[in-house]
Amino acid sequence: MKKLFSILLVSVCFCSFSQAQDLASLREKIDGIAGEHLKKTDGIGFAIVIYNKGQKDYFYYGINDPGTRERADSSTVFEIGPITETFTAITFAALTVKGNIGLDDQLQNYLPVDVPAPVYQKNSL
Repeated sequence: MKKLFSILLVSVCFCSFSQAQDLASLREKIDGIAGEHLKKTDGIGFAIVIYNKGQKDYFYYGINDPGTRERADSSTVFEIGPITETFTAITFAALTVKGNIGLDDQLQNYLPVDVPAPVYQKNSL
């Protein structure tokens, strides 16, 4: 049986933490929002990551399997669904601006030799 997951993702949060209590205050706000979301989704798990000044703070909520009621944690694998295209586009744009990849580069240039690049309408991507 396929596990169903829901994810609430905060990809980038620019916050200023000056003291440890600021993180506690932020955690309290996130817990409140997460609690409301969990009520609407029957407790299906999700994770939130706050990145600030090189520090990552992880918050896990809900369950990762309705059958076992196992709680979501750092080992939970989430399906991110349609938002994948957004992440791919943003990553591709950032790498292009930095000059790490070119708009006309073949995908195969960045894959291991034993992993074939996808083909679309007889053209290698």
